Amino acid sequence: MIEIPNFVPSEVCLRCQGCCRFSEAQSSWSPNLTREERRSFPGAGYKLALEERGGGFVCSQFDPVSLECRRYADRPLECRLYPFVVHRKAGLAYLAVDRNCPFVAESYGSPFFTGILEAYRALCVSEEFRDLVRENPQIIQDYGGVEIVSPIGI
Repeated sequence: MIEIPNFVPSEVCLRCQGCCRFSEAQSSWSPNLTREERRSFPGAGYKLALEERGGGFVCSQFDPVSLECRRYADRPLECRLYPFVVHRKAGLAYLAVDRNCPFVAESYGSPFFTGILEAYRALCVSEEFRDLVRENPQIIQDYGGVEIVSPIGI
């Protein structure tokens, strides 16, 4: 499993109403699974199941009471990457960041965020990451409203 730095403080995540919640059942933002991850989520196919709740949809692994992921320790690559995503534009793959994440909105441009950005840029051009994306093209999505930060080179 690729090591991905977790830099968003949990108190920010727990007060946010964005992650794990979707306005539509077929949202490009709902987590896609790699081939390896599919073994850990039997019956999930290439996407984690969403459950209808409160006029929208939530990830089947999201606990609406604690506001936490039931599988946090082994959550999918896309969940571990967020607020970064593997974005498709003009048939190419890019690392992009969701500026709607409250932590990104608060810290974007700071020396701390610049350091994180550099770490993620290095990650996305590593052969291990590029091979993983090549082998799992379903994780490359067209995400609206993201900012491209680096080409992945595939």
